[in-house]
Amino acid sequence: PGAEVTREELLAFYEGKIAKWWTPDDVVFTAQYAGDPAAAQRKFATDAGLDTSDWRDVEVPKPWEEAGLADFDGLVWFRHELDVPSAWGQVDLELNLATIHDLDVTWWNGTLLGSRQSRGRRIYTVPKELVRPGRNLLVTAILNREGPGGGGQ
Repeated sequence: PGAEVTREELLAFYEGKIAKWWTPDDVVFTAQYAGDPAAAQRKFATDAGLDTSDWRDVEVPKPWEEAGLADFDGLVWFRHELDVPSAWGQVDLELNLATIHDLDVTWWNGTLLGSRQSRGRRIYTVPKELVRPGRNLLVTAILNREGPGGGGQ
């Protein structure tokens, strides 16, 4: 944390870890987390108190092109708080995110549920140990490389 990371270092980091065709063509840092992408991931995926007042509301599931993100290829973070009845905490839950194009990484209350690097339906199991009565945080980061993006296709 706090270390400066260059575009070249980040691209080198991905080398050999993900399929070549998934490697980003370029990297653009946002000002808030420019030098620390890992901190951005931790903050967005785990901080229940994150101020998202400047985030856009997007209706899901539907392709990004129908949700105000026409012609956008890149990474989009989705966060949703769910109120879970106390009875649900006694069993594993099935989380169905519909069809996602292209890659997703999904967390429940800050714990990684899963990730897929291809287009398709996303169904993840939320272990009962992660489910708590009341507010729970679902976070999904979706990367669209080309064509229609997002979910619901």
